[in-house]
Amino acid sequence: MTYFKDLYNKAIDDVRRAIQDSPYEIVRFSEDDNNTVILINTNKEEPVNQLILNIPKAFPYANCEIYATDKNKDLVVGLPGVNDHLQICAINYSISRPNPNKPAEFIINLIERAIKRIEDGLNGVSEEDYKDEFFSYWLCQSSDKHFHLIADNINDSTILKAKEKIKDKYYIVNTNINDEIMNYKNVIYFKTEKPLISPNQKINIQDILTDFQLNQFSKSKESIYFVLIKFINEDILIGFDIDRRNAHILKSLSFNNYKKLNEIFNQSKKLHIEILNTEKYYGRAGQGKSAITMNPVIIIGGGSIGSNLANYLQFAGVTNFIVIDPQTLYFENLGRHTGSFDQVIYKKAKVIQQNLYKKFPLTKCQAICNNYIREMQGNEKIFLDSDLIIDTTGDATSHVGLLKWLKHSGYNKNIILCGVEPFMTMGHVIVANKNYADYLIGRYDEHFLYKLRFLDKPLSKKEAGCVPYYFEYGGLDFVEYTMQAARLITAVLNKKINEGIFVKTGNISQKFIKEKNLILNDRTRTYIDYYNLKSYYTYKFNEKEAYWEEYDIYI
Repeated sequence: MTYFKDLYNKAIDDVRRAIQDSPYEIVRFSEDDNNTVILINTNKEEPVNQLILNIPKAFPYANCEIYATDKNKDLVVGLPGVNDHLQICAINYSISRPNPNKPAEFIINLIERAIKRIEDGLNGVSEEDYKDEFFSYWLCQSSDKHFHLIADNINDSTILKAKEKIKDKYYIVNTNINDEIMNYKNVIYFKTEKPLISPNQKINIQDILTDFQLNQFSKSKESIYFVLIKFINEDILIGFDIDRRNAHILKSLSFNNYKKLNEIFNQSKKLHIEILNTEKYYGRAGQGKSAITMNPVIIIGGGSIGSNLANYLQFAGVTNFIVIDPQTLYFENLGRHTGSFDQVIYKKAKVIQQNLYKKFPLTKCQAICNNYIREMQGNEKIFLDSDLIIDTTGDATSHVGLLKWLKHSGYNKNIILCGVEPFMTMGHVIVANKNYADYLIGRYDEHFLYKLRFLDKPLSKKEAGCVPYYFEYGGLDFVEYTMQAARLITAVLNKKINEGIFVKTGNISQKFIKEKNLILNDRTRTYIDYYNLKSYYTYKFNEKEAYWEEYDIYI
């Protein structure tokens, strides 16, 4: 049993007892590999006489979903906060969040708010909410309209026409789709409009490379080589993925004008061959290979922080990643994410994976489109085998969960927690280890809010739906924060930092605070007024003296 499995089982037992002791009644209780489903009688009139709780295995560190029953469909569909699948939006992070210390209390509160949500809708109390929430979120979620609009555009483009998947071999694409999401290590890339068919013919590498290049290839310690061959007169570019276990044989190629291509091979003066390896990529990067890890760096959260951190860490020489995020990339994410317009509706983890491959085909990156706690329950080994775990969710509840797992697990390396405050007034980077975990857990209050936050009441923008909040980041402030975070993380990988609480301040001038109506806590005001805390500086928390001191990052 892992820490999170034990916690889930205990939480479900607590929830079951709490419902039995409440005015509600359990009608049906079932559990499978993914969820626990509880049907309850509320002892109220239709349409809130019965509700369904869908509790994921990541509970109590993840939200559960609550639904009306099928027989109430005609009564509740179309009400504010109820979608076509009968899911009720009862989560609001400004007033409620999952509390791992009180899972049963959270569930009872969720049921009460779901009942009130439907009753308010029936009584016409939520008309403004209907406009704000239903049309902007639930309509999109409860129908395929949004997806069809995108799919129609794709069908009219060259993307679907030019892409063909050959089972167990390669993707073949036309360069009209140069941003199409796929692993460059499995792509043959043709700069030509010619049709493509597969004779599955193997080509000996000796027939292509010179003796010098063969010798260079044989001496390499790379596990995979990527050979680019450009046929200058024909304007064709082909990428060969070479497996060192079968070092002198190129993997099967697929094309229809094989005879013509063979003729080009025989005219070697037309070939320009480039062997790409790590040294080729990072030879000019200075610090380059200093942070390359044999084991993966795990990034939990593929949003704005996670995607940008992965990008900067790759600049620093990290070439082995696991990215974990179940969410989908949408248009509203693009202003802060490394993903692009044509990657909308793809999973964020996949988007990061493929963008890393575009930059450097030798990068290893596993994309896991799942909740990290659920993944940890089924495959804890990938976490235990990693060189570093970075939580970029900004969710304090998630931070505490990871710290408690660190205490109870056999993981003996570092965990890094990243998060930002509204308008990017401050972004923190917390470097944890097993001995430091208890102290850090104490930095969060009973509501899982971070005690060392700069703002007394963390403000957030309301976003429609069951995850109804987001922080507004200053664009340039955010870029600077993620770059500084990447520097700190690189220093951790190089064992120059082992623990500590760091912040990168944004604009904390009196003018900015007044303009944005930010509420600073007394401690922060003291830092600014008496300790001369400045905008756009990096600080480390001095635990003995309990104040922030300037910190220069050296990697």
